[in-house]
Amino acid sequence: MNDSMNVSHWIFNDTIDQQPMNTNIRIATSSEKVVYILFGCIGILGNLLVVVAVMSVKSRAKHYADLLIVNQSVIDLLSSVFIIATTLTVDTGIRRLSGFADELYCRFWISGYVIWSLFLSSTYNLVLLTLERYMAIVHPIRYYTWLTWGKFYAAVTLVWCVGPVYNMMHRIPTSGLADGVCYKFHFWPSRLTARVFGIVALMVQFFLPLAILIYAYVRMTVRLRNKVHPVGPTPSQAVAGTSHTATAGVQHDADTRAKGIKERASKSIFKTMVTVTVCFVICWIFNQVLFLLFNFGYHVDFQSPFYHFTVYIAFANSCVNPFIYTFQYNVFRQGLRELFCAHRNIETGSGHPQTATGDRSHHT
Repeated sequence: MNDSMNVSHWIFNDTIDQQPMNTNIRIATSSEKVVYILFGCIGILGNLLVVVAVMSVKSRAKHYADLLIVNQSVIDLLSSVFIIATTLTVDTGIRRLSGFADELYCRFWISGYVIWSLFLSSTYNLVLLTLERYMAIVHPIRYYTWLTWGKFYAAVTLVWCVGPVYNMMHRIPTSGLADGVCYKFHFWPSRLTARVFGIVALMVQFFLPLAILIYAYVRMTVRLRNKVHPVGPTPSQAVAGTSHTATAGVQHDADTRAKGIKERASKSIFKTMVTVTVCFVICWIFNQVLFLLFNFGYHVDFQSPFYHFTVYIAFANSCVNPFIYTFQYNVFRQGLRELFCAHRNIETGSGHPQTATGDRSHHT
């Protein structure tokens, strides 16, 4: 995803393509630093609350979707931490950089390698979460027979690796020092290579995840709308006099309620993730379209207010999800109730915290 603290133009190693363009990383202004730090603080507090609240729910077992939402919050929390850390520590322009240590500092830290790796991992964790819901809703039998905890943890590990590996392939080789200044996306072998990468980057970072999300949500929407809801016990079962019939009716009623609970839980998580996906698109589309125009040769003013708006709203994606969970994710709300009610009961000496049993009908 296009960086913020950022490049102004491409520079290439080809003699034909040499141009007096500036790709060094400038220092953020005081107002920009305030915005970055504000987003970082909101992201840290909000995502930390999600992790604590969801993991504190004791009235239900943790499911794959719950743990993936926790994983999303952990990634976004770390992104927020590194947004603040980078904003406060990047000192390029203050001193001339030289030596092996400064080379590493430029390539791995000033270039934004850590932050943008976490952003990409966050994107693909959203994809993984959506695919998990897709399997549960559209292919429930395969979901319960094929998906195991081993496969789940392997997929989560892959999500954590995709961001660092992808950025290692292009960000580190094209960043480095020149005349005591740190440059990123500077050392390209040719203009064609840079343009090809621009298209590939847009596909990998935005359009491919978006295509997967749209396909999955369309299929899930059709499935949920066409789903036949189970019916309750027939009147004959309800009034049957035999003990066997009465027991069968009670069991059937319990199974019906259990299925209803699972369906409501699926719809709750489905609605939550649709909102999260819409916010992802809104937060990133401006920056990505600008990046696409830039790679096709259009002049982009990286000092303009609109460009900084695209960066701010992209960074905001790391701290917006907790607000979505507050209004739509029942497990998060239940965790907050259990967490704060428990603390309240401890303070009042009641000794038996309240449990959110009234909300269990909303969860799997």
